[in-house]
Amino acid sequence: MDMLLFLLFSLRIVAFESANWAQLAGERTQTIVKPYIPQQQGSLAKRPMWSRRWGHTTSVLNQTSIYRNDLSVKQNSERSLSLIPTLFVLGGDDYTKGKLNSVSEISEVILLILYDTHYCIDEYQDSSGGLRNDVWSSELSSSSTATWLMNDRQNTDNDTVVSTMKWNEINEGKEAPLFWPNNHEKHGTQITFDDWISCQKYFGEARHDNCDDTNSVEHGFLSDNMWSPRRGHASAVFNGALFVIGGRSKEQVRVHDERLFDRMTEMRKESSTEHFTIRQSTILKNDVWVSHDGGESWGLVTPGCKDHQKDILATTEIWSMKSRVNNLFAGSTSSGCQDESDCYGAAVCSFVHGSKNKVCTCTMFGAREHHSLSVQHRYVTKEDGSVYKEDYLYLVGGFTTIRHEVCGNNACGSRGSYRVALDDAWVSNDGTNWVQLRPATIDASNGYEGRGAHSSLLVHANLFREQTINRLWIFGGEHISQSEAMSKYLNDVWYVELNTEPCCASHNTCRLNVHPLTKKDIGHCLPAILNWTQSKHELSWSERAGHVTIHEPPSSLNKFTDYIYLVGGKNSTSVHSDVWSLDVTSGEPWQLDFSAPYSNIVRANREVTSKRKKVRIPNSMKARSYYFHYDLDSTLRSLMRLIVPVTNTMMDGIFEELVAVPLINDDDITVLEKTGLHTVSELIHASQRTILLLRGFDYPGNDRSVVKDVCHIKALVEAFESKCQVNHLNTNIKAQWDGCQQIKENPYINIHGIGNVPVPSNKPDTSSDLENMFCKQTPGSRYMAAGEYVDGKVLLLGGQGSVLNALQRDVWSRDSKPPLATIKLKPKSRSSQSNFLFDCDEDGALQFEHKLFDLTERLDVTPWQPSRRGDVVDVSWLDTKKGGPGSGLYTLYVRAVDPSGNRDMAYSTSTNTHTWFYVQPLPWGIITGITLTCVILLTSAVFHYRQGEKKAALQRHAERIRRRRFKLNTMTNGGEKDWKEHYHTRAIKTKEKIEVNSDDNIASDTGVHLSAVQRRRRRQRRKQREVSLLNQGNESDEDDAIVRSRIEKQVKFTASTLQQKSLRRHFSNNRDIR
Repeated sequence: MDMLLFLLFSLRIVAFESANWAQLAGERTQTIVKPYIPQQQGSLAKRPMWSRRWGHTTSVLNQTSIYRNDLSVKQNSERSLSLIPTLFVLGGDDYTKGKLNSVSEISEVILLILYDTHYCIDEYQDSSGGLRNDVWSSELSSSSTATWLMNDRQNTDNDTVVSTMKWNEINEGKEAPLFWPNNHEKHGTQITFDDWISCQKYFGEARHDNCDDTNSVEHGFLSDNMWSPRRGHASAVFNGALFVIGGRSKEQVRVHDERLFDRMTEMRKESSTEHFTIRQSTILKNDVWVSHDGGESWGLVTPGCKDHQKDILATTEIWSMKSRVNNLFAGSTSSGCQDESDCYGAAVCSFVHGSKNKVCTCTMFGAREHHSLSVQHRYVTKEDGSVYKEDYLYLVGGFTTIRHEVCGNNACGSRGSYRVALDDAWVSNDGTNWVQLRPATIDASNGYEGRGAHSSLLVHANLFREQTINRLWIFGGEHISQSEAMSKYLNDVWYVELNTEPCCASHNTCRLNVHPLTKKDIGHCLPAILNWTQSKHELSWSERAGHVTIHEPPSSLNKFTDYIYLVGGKNSTSVHSDVWSLDVTSGEPWQLDFSAPYSNIVRANREVTSKRKKVRIPNSMKARSYYFHYDLDSTLRSLMRLIVPVTNTMMDGIFEELVAVPLINDDDITVLEKTGLHTVSELIHASQRTILLLRGFDYPGNDRSVVKDVCHIKALVEAFESKCQVNHLNTNIKAQWDGCQQIKENPYINIHGIGNVPVPSNKPDTSSDLENMFCKQTPGSRYMAAGEYVDGKVLLLGGQGSVLNALQRDVWSRDSKPPLATIKLKPKSRSSQSNFLFDCDEDGALQFEHKLFDLTERLDVTPWQPSRRGDVVDVSWLDTKKGGPGSGLYTLYVRAVDPSGNRDMAYSTSTNTHTWFYVQPLPWGIITGITLTCVILLTSAVFHYRQGEKKAALQRHAERIRRRRFKLNTMTNGGEKDWKEHYHTRAIKTKEKIEVNSDDNIASDTGVHLSAVQRRRRRQRRKQREVSLLNQGNESDEDDAIVRSRIEKQVKFTASTLQQKSLRRHFSNNRDIR
């Protein structure tokens, strides 16, 4: 029931596959995101990171991406929420030898790295770096949102997504000092690695007495003890702790005289007494170290052995003297022994295959490098309902060194040694005691060959698919044997089925203490040699070694399917960059990235629309398989022109794929290939002669094959090259005319033997095709890298590139799922709304691209335009007032861009497309302006009309007053009959009187002659006073009616002159009061 609920709540259907990679860290080599770029090496750097290296190993602590079958669904969910996965990089080799000036130097370095088992770093004065034992970690959040961040808008490249990966140096790596310190009894003498770790608990009673003295030098070494610098080792998280096992190590070691060489006789010499010197050397190791605190401190689980395991000695280092038949001798003088005390570590003293002498033989796997290590989680449910858990370590193969020269009766020397690939396998449930599952037969005849630099994976049972079998898988590798002089690279795949319950379940001994494994468990709870089976999956990848295999466990992200990815590697001729994937459960063959089927069956005579033109797909168009990511090695035949589906032909809620039309037709492809142009790079660098030939210009008499659009195609691939460059260089600068370049000054170019060739007059427009050509992003060629699956990501770290000394310092994440954009905010149809807001189902996809399509005109309104998550996209520019096409039926397409460069591969009306009828808004600004203007004019007209009416009323009132005054004056004094002439005469007299009085006052006041300006100003003031006096007769107020009525009454009843004068005086006083 829990499993059913888990499936229902986490199922996510994925319809399309992709294969691009996102760069999380390292020097930037792609154009989509800005990775974590380290500033310098070391823990004090502002952005620290491990150095460029190869032969390193990685492990993940608190792995939450793998569904643990021994836990319930609830426990798995709680575990994923409470734990933060931590990725570790441990050790490796960052040795680089300066500038290589000759083939001999290159050969010297190759022999040094691959075959010399005792080279000293000090021998190469111009070199840098070397073997490392540092420990670095990076915490990856359980949410992919935290992995990527959009740059601050104030940044110069604010549209770039930035990786938030950070690296921390947990342990800078510690080594044994060269000499004993001055406060020690052996001060001044050299110290070996064995002396340095001699106080580890593993040695028990054999430890020095000073180990328990906290003030002693030996006790002080304990806090610094850790595994020596090395490469080709293996690491794993076992029972919740970090383990490091074996590899090629750099140590201070005792070099026995068996390695001395007599120049006089050109023979190896071996003394009867032991003699040695101490020097720094690289040796193979099989020690086991553990850290319980995330790599800060380390403890020795077992030092391993200094001698081979018994089956290797019996096969390689045992001789029969010619003079003594049936007298067999094994091993070297240094490995001879009398009892167990003569042997080091996990070795025992015994006879080998009936040998005459006793030698030390290793009871665990022998010293080796480039072996593989896998962890199995076994569990059993007890009767009381509790779960008992136990981890199993599986170690497979690797390279070891065999001594094949004889000194007396024993093997000796290392100069004449050679590497051998082992075919053995070992298992342990505590890291100390190991059981051999397969013997080391060296030259196997059962089909399974010894191998090193291979890879192995442990795939647990997939309960989602009702698969209850655990399998240990082994992939490829390099085979070297005694009988073969050259290396043989393999591409076979083997697996062995494993029990899911711990061995203690069959013995009923599952308690708190770990049940030690024994050889008796082989064939019961441990697999037998007959259980090794070769996979029947069809193999397409070539022979290789040094590759990386990564297991993607079942989850909702991959439809609960186990996937295995194989990346890179090398063989005798080249370094690979290809990436292969295998669906473990389906039985289908391996699939190569960028070649998996993406099929689109185009309907017959279907009309689709490209930018500014219509395209009719012919009946003969068939389904094709392709991807739309290219690089310079992509074939011209694979180039496609993408056309988005038209929404009026789409069904609601149904995803419709992109329509793809070949960019170059078959006839032109045939001509190009006959000319020797197969790839994008070849066309970019095609000679002038080749381009002119494709344009139809050739020597007289030669047949001409013309590719009509060759200049357009060439301009397109050149623009694509520039688009995919991290540092955009000017690629248009050419030493000579390439046959297509536009030259404004010269309409013709004279070509020797051909004559005048016309220069193209117009520059090809490649924008519409270029925006749908996406750059392929991959880690590139490399081997001896490391890989992990963590936080839902397939990660690849470091490695050796295709060029010698091209060590890598980067982290890449494979993204197999294209994003799906959604439109969260969209305008309503038949409205003037114009805002859009985009979102995506992939948290790391922070960039979007959108374009508008006119359904009425059947053409693109805009190309694909970028935007960011959270930004509102406004298309109000569609308004004709802003230069847009105006109202109409439009479709907006949006596609998300994730950090790996993947984009939406299908479109649906319910997610990433929106069709609506846009109605451009009314010109409210103009309408408002006109309305306000009209209101203002109307208000002004009303105001002026009312002012005129008021003035006219006042004038009429004033006239009535004047008439009445005139009548009053006529009645009292007699005089003129015309009242207008009366007032005019009166005004003139008043004016003359004012002028006379004014001049008299001026002359009397100043007593001086006035200037013309002063006189003019005074005249102006006089005129103003005159106007004021003339207008006094026109003024009136509310009391005029009462005064006039009173005066008229008095005039009617009073006839005497005295009374009339009194009335005039009274009227004059009232006027002054007003």
